[in-house]
This record gives sequence, structure tokens and C-alpha cells, in this order.
Amino acid sequence: MSIDAPPSTPSKRFSLLSLAQRLAELAPGAAKGPVAAGAVFTMGYRCFNVLTGLAITVILARALGAEGFGAAALGLSTAYMLSVLCRCGADIILIQKIPNKLESGDWAALNGLRSFGLMIAIIGGGVVFLFGSLLAVTSFEAGPLRSALLLASAMAPLIALNAVGQGILRGLLQARIAYLPEFVIVQSIALVGVIVAWGAGTLTPISVLLIYAVAWCVAGALAWIFAARAWPRAAHGVAARRSMGVWVPASLLIMAAGFGPLAFGKIEMIALSVMASPEALGLFSIAFRFAVFAAFPDFAIANAFAPSIARLHAAGAQVELQRKMRLGARATLATTVAAAAIVAVVAHAVFPLIRPEFAAAAPLAAIISLGFVGQALSGRSMDGLLMLGFAREAALASLASLIVGFVLIILLTPPLGALGAALSTALSFTLCGALAAVFFARRTGVRCDILARRSA
Repeated sequence: MSIDAPPSTPSKRFSLLSLAQRLAELAPGAAKGPVAAGAVFTMGYRCFNVLTGLAITVILARALGAEGFGAAALGLSTAYMLSVLCRCGADIILIQKIPNKLESGDWAALNGLRSFGLMIAIIGGGVVFLFGSLLAVTSFEAGPLRSALLLASAMAPLIALNAVGQGILRGLLQARIAYLPEFVIVQSIALVGVIVAWGAGTLTPISVLLIYAVAWCVAGALAWIFAARAWPRAAHGVAARRSMGVWVPASLLIMAAGFGPLAFGKIEMIALSVMASPEALGLFSIAFRFAVFAAFPDFAIANAFAPSIARLHAAGAQVELQRKMRLGARATLATTVAAAAIVAVVAHAVFPLIRPEFAAAAPLAAIISLGFVGQALSGRSMDGLLMLGFAREAALASLASLIVGFVLIILLTPPLGALGAALSTALSFTLCGALAAVFFARRTGVRCDILARRSA
């Protein structure tokens, strides 16, 4: 399928070169200097993160088997999902508002933002830890799954504190995209720890979670140290001023908008741990970890795409905005289809080599990857809503699809096991993108899906 060209240029046949040229058009302008260098470095460390994560996945699956790998993956996924509840979108608020306070020299509000983020992470982390621990103790018998969920509840506040520190640092260093690649730090420490534990014969689901807990502690400490060093001297000693009535509702909307897509797949793991066998949880977990690679092009395109659409909307350039949304949709679909095909081929080739029992997970990886393809059919809908300030609609699309996902889990998981969880995940991603596209069209009059016309 060809990528749409600007109205003033003739349509060209598809090729890798034309795809690269059209992808370049997504950017708001020719980025130069530290921004361009930061963008390249950001994509580089994301690639490194993906490859490192796949290496860890293969080692864990081979060493722990389906049951042990499922327990470890459940703990890690639950910890990251709970961390979103701990920070309540405060990290995004910091990224959005710190540059404005720096520009205006409003040091009181700047100090207030820092204390706001820290307060949210500490309070949210304490609440999540207490409720998560209580749920783990009351819902699971003593064993690997209960221990994994207890560690996940303890790890979630650590991840949240890291995210808030990263949000402060990114807000302070807005001109540099590659501020501090925390996931590279975490994954590198985790890879070394996993290899050492494997070689020493001490690799278990619990030891894996402890390794990651140490990694997040190191990453969080570095984030806060760098944030303290970058904090403006003029703000030192100025009394903090917090606008809680504005910041809290905005952060909760941002959290709600992002929670659905983040929870898809992870909630299915929790459901499988309750309603299915440990082996089914392990099969789904490795399938999901590999299938996430199909979403990687989405991150790559977002870096170039997102900053330009707010500018076009504010300028009232509906025709150019429609062209940009159509181009983003087609570029996302083309690259996601290619990534999903790679996932399907690699899964069928590699899973049986890890352990024969994982061969049954290959079709699951293909099904989940199709969910990302289904989401790509809706184009850059969620990006569009968030960048144009329609956080309420983004949250509604996210939560509505999450509710439907719960229903699908209840209906499909008991009779189908891991296959039902894979179908639920794929359908949830597809529905979330479709709902966001509908809301975007209603608010802007511009379609962002793959079938959008050339002009508004």
C-alpha cells in the first residue's frame, strides 16, 4: 500500500525509499542540533531496550519453564501497571508544565511542581502497596504467585518514584529528548543479574523480581540526583506554591487516558493466574512479551508525528492536518504490519527452540500482534486527542475499551484459557484505537483512520 503524498506532488509507487521520505514528512520541520541528536539517540536506546528485553525473556523462559516464567512475568507486569496508579499521571504534568515555569521564572510554582510529584508518588505508592499486598494475601495461597504479587506491590512505588524523577528531569531538559535512558539502565542491570543468577543456579521468579527491584532503585536514584543537579539555582530557598485544584484533575485524566492501553495484556495475566493453569499463564506471558515488538513502530512514528499536529490545529490548517493524519495512519499501518509479520515468523521459529512446551505460544503471539495491527487501522487517534488537549475523550476511549476488555476476559478466558486471553488483548487494543478515532473526528472534523480522504 502506498503512502499518501502531499496534495501538490503526484502519487508515487511504494518503495523503502519513498516510505522513508514520507515518514520524514511527519516531522514538524527539519530538526537540528541537540533535538535531532536526542531523537536519534532515543530511538537507539529504545531499540537496545527491546533487544535486551527479548534476551532476558529467552533466558527466563528457558531456565524457568512455562510456570516459573509466568509467575515472573506476572510480577513484573503487575508492578509496572500498579506504578501508573501510584504516580497518577503526575510525571506527565511535570513534563508539560515545568518548561513554562522555567520560561516565566515562576520559581514558587516550579518548586511546587516538584513537591507535588513527590507527594503524589509517595502517597499513591503507599496506598497501592497496602491494597496490593492485601489483595495478594487474601486472593492467593502461599506460593510463587502470591510472592510475585507481593513483590510487585513493593516494586510499584519504586517505579513511580523513578518516573516522577524522570518527569522532572525531562521537563528541565526539554530541549534534549535523550535526557536519561532509564529503561536502558534497568534492562542492563537486569540482564547482568539474570545471567549471573542463571549461571549460579539461583534463578527463580522471586530472584528475578528482586533483581528488577534493585535495578529500579538504581535508576530512580540516578534520576533524582540528575534532577537535583539540573534544578535552577534561583529556585533554591523559594517557598513552594502548588495549584492542586488544577494539577490533580489534569493528572487523573492523563492517567485514565493511558491506563487502558497499558493494562491490556497485563490484566489478562492476572485473570489467567486466577482462572487458568500456571502453564497457560506462562504461554500467554511469553507470547505477549514478543508481540509487543509489533507496537515498536508506533513509538518511532509518534516521536516525529505528535509535535506537529497541535501546531496545525491551533493554526486552523485543517487540510494540512487531514493530510498529516492520513499519512500518519498509513505509515503506522505499513510498519506495524511488517513488525507483526516478523513477530509471527520469529515466534514460530524460536519458541520451540526455547522449550518444546512454548511452541503452543506461537499462535498467541500472532493473535496479539494482530491487535496492534487493528489499532493501527485507526491511525494516530490517541496521539491526536492528547496533543490537542482532548484528555477527557482519550480517557473515555481508554476506560470504555478497558471495561469491554474485562467482559471479554470473563467470557473467553475460562473456556479458552491462554487463547481467550490473547483474543481479549487483541480486541481491546483494536477497540481502543477505534473509539479514539471516533472521538477525534467528532471534536476536530478530521478523520485519522486509514480510510480518511485526502482533504478535510
